[in-house]
Amino acid sequence: MSVEQDRQRDRLQTEVQQLAMAVALSSPRRWQIWKIVVRAQALSEVRRLVSEHTGVAS
Repeated sequence: MSVEQDRQRDRLQTEVQQLAMAVALSSPRRWQIWKIVVRAQALSEVRRLVSEHTGVAS
């Protein structure tokens, strides 16, 4: 894997994390915990797919 691909993967993971937190924190209080859990699961799936696609474990 090239350095540029590493940077792109890291940037994607950071952006997904930031988006997940922004959505979770902008929600009504009763949904915050649920959304954080769902976003964490989605982030985990993104990491798995990126690793599967690039052949590198994160």
